[in-house]
Amino acid sequence: MSHSSPNHAYPATVSLPKSTSKHLPAFDHIRVAGVLLVLLLHALVPYVSHKMPGLVWPVQERPGDEVLDAMFWWIECFVMPLFLLLSGFVAGRLLLHSSRIEFFRHRKRRLFFPLLFGIAFVLPFDLYAWALGFVIHGDAPAKSLYTLKFGAGIDEQLWGLSHLWYLEYVFLYCLILTGGLWLLERFPKLNLFLRKLEPSNHWVKITFLAVAAVAILAWEPKVVVGFQHRFWPVPSKFLYSGLFFVGGFWLQRAEGSLDWLRKWGPACAVGAVVVYVCALPMIHQEIRTVISPDERWLMCSSIVYTAWFSCLGMMGCFLRWMNRSVAWISYFAAASFWMYLVHHPIIGAIHTGLAFVSLPPMLKGLLAWLLTIGMTVGSYELFVRKTKLGAWLNGKRRWREKPAMQEEETPAVPLKEAA
Repeated sequence: MSHSSPNHAYPATVSLPKSTSKHLPAFDHIRVAGVLLVLLLHALVPYVSHKMPGLVWPVQERPGDEVLDAMFWWIECFVMPLFLLLSGFVAGRLLLHSSRIEFFRHRKRRLFFPLLFGIAFVLPFDLYAWALGFVIHGDAPAKSLYTLKFGAGIDEQLWGLSHLWYLEYVFLYCLILTGGLWLLERFPKLNLFLRKLEPSNHWVKITFLAVAAVAILAWEPKVVVGFQHRFWPVPSKFLYSGLFFVGGFWLQRAEGSLDWLRKWGPACAVGAVVVYVCALPMIHQEIRTVISPDERWLMCSSIVYTAWFSCLGMMGCFLRWMNRSVAWISYFAAASFWMYLVHHPIIGAIHTGLAFVSLPPMLKGLLAWLLTIGMTVGSYELFVRKTKLGAWLNGKRRWREKPAMQEEETPAVPLKEAA
């Protein structure tokens, strides 16, 4: 395959780099950092000073801690966009080596089947962890444990996919991507039109996606500053999240994107801090419903650019300074998907117990986080790592490099990436 021609299974709108199977250790670091931040985000929920509107949790302690509050809302702004960006990157990587049918089968095995596993074996524990918390702390009567009716203010927000929404959304994005590839194969003129339409400059692409995200967030701020919980995708959240998936897809398939990330990563990290300092006070105003329309637009812009700068900054800095293999990082990277799947009911039960302990919110948040890490990693070691369940969740490489794909190029994410 020439350096400028697209893969036969990958109707592209820009020329593609040559492919390689070389592994980037930096992406293991990012995965580990990402899952630890997700666990920290949920560990801090009861202890923040400005509670997320609409979020039902087994325990909500008052008063909260301002430092934990700032950490919570920063993570909330960017951590799921980070995973969606990586998911889009991985989708593009997979399509360099497989047809759209093989791609869809891979995504079904790595996303849809674990989603079914989570629905069958994790969500029931999640529901009862929450129910026990409500009953123990007097928010619902004991009979709620078998009626599963908890009253107004709880029932409306309790039923849904919980943290598993991410698997549902990414699988649907991959389904849409598969259909789009079929369409481009069927109508080559459409592919040529898109090839001319898509800008090659990374900043232009990011700006386009960011402006679209700001518009969606202004339409429905609850995407970030609120709670949207359903069994089916929420339109505003689905569109907003999809923009980051598209961003990762675009980054992977554009030549020089990793060099661009290395170059701009530190500047983006600094920019994320500056923009978030502007965003946090307005998030607090949104929660208190004292924000003006102009301030809401500014808040939405600040949140979106906090997300983009934080994601690009983390990716660029890790690629620049931490692109080396570390044994314990590799272990945690392998465990990260399991940690994500099972952490939610564990952390709910921990919060229920910590409510009886007299400690400052800062210590409770830290303790909840460390206990959750310990229990999820311990269960991975005992029940997953060397079992058939672990092989099924982590998967194996199912493609072989084509001879024309053995040349050197900018390395990409390994296929063992869970999402």
